[in-house]
Amino acid sequence: MPDLRRKAVTHLASKSSTPKGSPRSSRPCSRRGTDEEYLSDDGSTISNESFDGFWDGADIKQSVGKDWEEELEEAFDGILERKGTSTTGREEALSQIVRLTTLRYTRSQIAGKESQLTSALLKSLRNGRTDRESILACKALSLLMITMSDYDQFYSSTSTPLKMAIENHNSVQVKCAAIHTLALSAFLFAPSTHETQAVLDFYIEIVENDGHSIGAGDIEGVVIAALEAFALLVTCLEDSEGTGQRAMPVLINQLESSDVGVRLISGECIALLYEQHYNAQSEGEDEGAPSSQGPYDNIVHLTGLLSRLSTSSTKRISKASRKAQHSTFRDVLLTVSSPKSSAPSETLVFHREMVVTIDTWSRFHVLQELRRILTQGLHVHFSRNATIREMLEYEGIVIEPDEDEMDEDFEQRKQEKKSIQAEMRRTRQTSVKSERKTKGLQRVWTQEEEV
Repeated sequence: MPDLRRKAVTHLASKSSTPKGSPRSSRPCSRRGTDEEYLSDDGSTISNESFDGFWDGADIKQSVGKDWEEELEEAFDGILERKGTSTTGREEALSQIVRLTTLRYTRSQIAGKESQLTSALLKSLRNGRTDRESILACKALSLLMITMSDYDQFYSSTSTPLKMAIENHNSVQVKCAAIHTLALSAFLFAPSTHETQAVLDFYIEIVENDGHSIGAGDIEGVVIAALEAFALLVTCLEDSEGTGQRAMPVLINQLESSDVGVRLISGECIALLYEQHYNAQSEGEDEGAPSSQGPYDNIVHLTGLLSRLSTSSTKRISKASRKAQHSTFRDVLLTVSSPKSSAPSETLVFHREMVVTIDTWSRFHVLQELRRILTQGLHVHFSRNATIREMLEYEGIVIEPDEDEMDEDFEQRKQEKKSIQAEMRRTRQTSVKSERKTKGLQRVWTQEEEV
């Protein structure tokens, strides 16, 4: 948590007459976010930055009416009966599906319609008259997969159309959306490790060629999306040694990228591969298998590069980006040098009692993907959707509050967020005034000494 935010939260807590749940993060796991954040149920943050291309400006209303089930049924009809519908009508229907399946756990409403909905959404992806229609179709597919994770036909139905969209669609934003959706499909439904590895190789090729292999050459957003998708799939591999050896030279090359976002996610992928390698070796040692050095042979070169990135003082990037780079690569360097060291730790608290600790790079990358998909609805799905809990390796108590209680909690968190932001502005202004005053006094003292 940034110092300014911590001061604001502390100040508000001290002013409050009644104690409230405070954020329990030791520090944010991701440094790629911005100040545009949603507060999760415990006050942990969900960055909105990653959704710029994936979401494409479609708004999620932060409340759900009592007739939401009827609204969802109408939205389903709006995409299932494509003939005679307008582009605007399909976009509105898709937007409703995304909104309601994000903010509600809609398993019972979808049951029995999986095949029809998947086909209709793939049609909007392939034949969408606008980029927004295709992107919303990808988003809706991801939510459908998350909600109906026992429908094992998803991968066979979606893998080829999604890969074709990645390779052939004219829109970079659609490519990015399809990259994430294909990764989720493989993560949840790929029938074999061989299939998962094929998708991983596809992503490595995109990164290695800077997007040229899919007609999006030198576009950083595509490379970042492919790296994020790569990281998600690596987390489900029992043995990532072959993948690590293939990917490490590509990732190290991307550490030299001119884009700070590409550098950060490349470093986080490197940390993940070293963590996975260490875990596999630890299990192998228990079974008497020999240990190896790591997924990359020239450890001196790698640690030297990571060290430089963790201390670089270049002014070609903003102060905030430089700070994020230093923080990220200190953590990555620590993991590479000593893989037993855990990732930056973050504690999430859902509905006051369900506590999840994110303390490995594997959980960190899974959480990042869930935040991309579920945005404001993460707390809803965590309490009601066993798949989400399994993805985050949660085995504690399960609390399922009713829908009205969840809406009230969300409104309360929204007000808390506004209060924190207002206090941050006041704290920042006070800090700036104090700094200016100090500098003014220093100038006066200097002038007096010169006299």
